[in-house]
Amino acid sequence: MSQIRLIFLFVLAVFALVITGYLLNPDTSTFELLLLLLLCGGGTAIVYGYDFAQLKRSGYNDLISNVLNSPVETLFYFIFVVFIAPLSFFYLSSFRVNLLLVICLLGLLYSMPFNYQGKRMKLKHLVFVKNTFIGFSWGALILVGAGAMDAIEIIAFFLFVSFQVVVGSMIRDLSDVEKDAKDHVATLPVKFGIPKTIQILHFLNIISLIPLAFVAFSQGILLMLPVFTWRVLVIWRVSKDHCAIHWTQTCNILTCVIIGVAMAMFKLNL
Repeated sequence: MSQIRLIFLFVLAVFALVITGYLLNPDTSTFELLLLLLLCGGGTAIVYGYDFAQLKRSGYNDLISNVLNSPVETLFYFIFVVFIAPLSFFYLSSFRVNLLLVICLLGLLYSMPFNYQGKRMKLKHLVFVKNTFIGFSWGALILVGAGAMDAIEIIAFFLFVSFQVVVGSMIRDLSDVEKDAKDHVATLPVKFGIPKTIQILHFLNIISLIPLAFVAFSQGILLMLPVFTWRVLVIWRVSKDHCAIHWTQTCNILTCVIIGVAMAMFKLNL
C-alpha cells in the first residue's frame, strides 16, 4: 500500500472518531470543530507522513531540505505551524489541548528506547503494550471530539473504540509477523502464533461490547451490530490470509469510519 493512501486512511479515521465524539456532546461551535479536525488531521498526516527511522539516519537537516524542496509540503507545514496550531491553543478548550498533548506524549513514550537488564528495548516491543497504547490513544479522540468526559455515554464509547482500535492494531501486526519475528519484536502473533491470535481477536471484539451496556439500548445496538459484524468479517478474512493488505490495512482502518457513520445515522435519525 502506498504511503499517501495509508496517510489518507489514517486521517479519515481520525476525522471519523473526532466527529463521533462531537456527536456525543455537540456543545462546540462549527469553527471550533473545523479547527479541531484540521489540527488532528494535520498532526496525523505529519506523524504518519514521515519515516522517522529515516529521520534518525539522515538528521533534521534532511527533513527540512525535503520539505523546502516541495512547495505543497512547505505550504502545508507553514499553515499548520503558523495558523492552525496557534489558533488551536487560543480557541480550543484546555481539556482538548491537554488531552492531545497527552496523546502525543504517549506516542513518544512507547517509541522511546530504554535499557532493561542490559538490553536496549522499547515499550512498543512488549506484548500488548504497543497495542494498548495505540488503542487508548486513538480511543481518546472520542474524548477530544466530545470536549468532556463527564457523561457515562462518552466514557462508554471511549472504551468501546479503544478496544476496537486495540483489535485493529493487532490485526495490522498479523501482516508483519515474519518481519517482527526476524527483528525480535514480541507482537501477539509472534508470541502466540496466528491461530491463537485470531481467537484472541474474536474474544476482544466481544469484550469491546461490554461498555455499550451502559448506554441507551437502541444507540448501543445501532453502533454495536455493524461494527461488531464488520470486525468478525475482517478477522475471518485475515485468518484465511494474514498478508492480505486489503483486509489488514484498508478494511481494518475503515472500521473507525463505520463507527462514525453509525453514530451520525443514529444522531440524525436516519
